[in-house]
Amino acid sequence: MSLISVQRSPSPIDEPSAVNDSDCESEGQRTGSSGQKSRTLSECFFTVRGTAVILPHHSTNESSASLAVRCCSNRTNAEGGEDSIQAHLRVMLNALRPEDSLTMVVRLQSTSLVSPSSPHVRYLAVLSTQFDATESREAALLGFHFIGPSTSTAPRSAIGIAVPISTSSTICLDGDGGIKIEEDKQPNSFKLLFKPVSIQSMWSLYQCLHKERNVVSEHCKSSHFSAHRWLDYYKGQVIDDDSLCGLWHFVEDGGDLSADCGGELRAATRPVSLVDTLSKDAAQLETEQRIKTALKQIMQSVDLDDVTSQDIRRRLSEQISVDQRRYKEFIDHQMLVILGQLDRPSKILDYLYLGTEWNASNWEELKANGVQYILNVTKEVDNFFPTQFTYLKIWVSDEATTELLMHWQRTYDFIKEAKEKGAKVLVHCKKGISRSASTVIAYAMKAYGWGLDEALEYVKRKRDCITPNPGFMEQLGTFHGMLQASNNRHL
Repeated sequence: MSLISVQRSPSPIDEPSAVNDSDCESEGQRTGSSGQKSRTLSECFFTVRGTAVILPHHSTNESSASLAVRCCSNRTNAEGGEDSIQAHLRVMLNALRPEDSLTMVVRLQSTSLVSPSSPHVRYLAVLSTQFDATESREAALLGFHFIGPSTSTAPRSAIGIAVPISTSSTICLDGDGGIKIEEDKQPNSFKLLFKPVSIQSMWSLYQCLHKERNVVSEHCKSSHFSAHRWLDYYKGQVIDDDSLCGLWHFVEDGGDLSADCGGELRAATRPVSLVDTLSKDAAQLETEQRIKTALKQIMQSVDLDDVTSQDIRRRLSEQISVDQRRYKEFIDHQMLVILGQLDRPSKILDYLYLGTEWNASNWEELKANGVQYILNVTKEVDNFFPTQFTYLKIWVSDEATTELLMHWQRTYDFIKEAKEKGAKVLVHCKKGISRSASTVIAYAMKAYGWGLDEALEYVKRKRDCITPNPGFMEQLGTFHGMLQASNNRHL
């Protein structure tokens, strides 16, 4: 997961000169002659294989400036050019009205419409606009096409769809790694299908869409509600090409079993009721338990940014023999449950949370949990808010041969400092399963005098998905012996 900054050009701010990297701190946000806050010159995103999420513009100029200054360096790819997602983001941002913002951008699975010599990339962008007079907010979806080499400085682009997110929008899974969004109300009725490039990006998009719909529901009561008339600007730019526009829509298949999760997002992870359980025979319950166990093992062992729902199903069929068509809805539901467990930070102690890279990048969640210290146990994940939180980064990879034990005194001191100052700390790696979990277990052993089994059982009870790799388990055993020897010397 990386941080990038994309400058909006032409700048929506009435200034004659462009801003360079050295100007970011002072130019990250300005106040116009009317006294109202203008849009920032640069938008800051964190990106991870196919997904880009905008970092929040905080309420103070100082916070916004600090975000801008640390994100201003452009990243380059192996060919020495700008990263393709950064180049594509630049095009998408430049297509927006100055008063509109991108919330999330997700790359979709490729199609065979265009030849390999002319690659075709599609993105779904979640767009929002704010009405300053009432602070009401509306959201929409834009579909972008990019055709041509990813290294092209000016890739051919087009808008394929522009549709609103409304309170009546139905958001559900299609049972095959995709998300369906339907709107029955005229004149904006539509049926759309999106298949993100990974199960992680599907989950992120799924959450974002539900969140936007809930926000729209709160704001639609405003007298300034515009019925998405502002979206006409983008509808007028939709490409007149049926072959491209048709990629976004779907025709209902009578044999399709969609995992409709309507209403609140939490409905997707509802507990199984007693009635559901009693209505199933013993064989079905046993099969579902086998599916749950296998899915959990698979999803903990893979990089969720690299695999799709179909990949997970394929691995599942290799592990257990089961009629996946019969259990299609159940499998979808369990994937969401497991993703939800992996997505939320786990409160291990009153002052210590254990989580993922996504938790470390979620400003609102960090503030809501009262986190002030962040322990980053990865090589591959950036520190997202270095001027807003106290960080310690341990540069290690999740491999059995990695020496993690040598860092546990430093991590212990860091967590102890947070506790003594009355602060809360988030310990994270990529998925909150191995590196960070091992570090938290080591801390618990030293801080509370627990044995390895006791500490492991306690942390696993708080975060069921943890699985330290064999090398880390061996090092935890060694650490336990070291602690015992140290305690014996002081007797």
